[in-house]
Amino acid sequence: MKKIVFAWFGWLMVVTGFAQPALVALEGKTMSPQDRFRLLKANSVSYSDYKIIHEKTLDGVWAILTDTMARHDQLLHEASAKIIQLQSEISFVRSELKTRENAMADIEFASTHMTVMGINFSKSGFLFTTFMIFLALSGTAVVLGVHAKSMVHFVNESKVMVKTTTDEFDDYKRKAMDKYLKISRELQTERNKLSEIRLQQNL
Repeated sequence: MKKIVFAWFGWLMVVTGFAQPALVALEGKTMSPQDRFRLLKANSVSYSDYKIIHEKTLDGVWAILTDTMARHDQLLHEASAKIIQLQSEISFVRSELKTRENAMADIEFASTHMTVMGINFSKSGFLFTTFMIFLALSGTAVVLGVHAKSMVHFVNESKVMVKTTTDEFDDYKRKAMDKYLKISRELQTERNKLSEIRLQQNL
């Protein structure tokens, strides 16, 4: 029985001695978890289909993996927070850009349009409309000027005709008056003669 116990302890000492090289899996801070696993597996003692690994080595690898996962979680959390911050900044920049684009569009619209009596016109359209109105008014003014000139000429001719007619009427009236006076005198003379003849007959 003692032989069996000593043999068992001896076998454990041998296995423990062979298992120590697996401690290299705990070295190197920049080693990846895959590399640690390969070293742990490669430097462990094989027994049939099993790998014999010291418990402290497993605890160490697990602690390293836990720290690595915690660090990765922290980095992931920081990256997520950074992404959220950047997305917020992007949204703010987009909003500001949209505001500036709208302001530029308003400035460009104001530079090419104008408001007349509450109606928006493009400056080129307003200038064309104004030019056409000016041409129409100029044409109307020319037509009215020509018409006014012809009317003045007609009025002057009418004044001359009226003056001529008035002069002729005055001359005719004067001649008629003279003729009337002459006839009246002749009539009076004849009456006087007739009165004398009657007086002579009565005598």
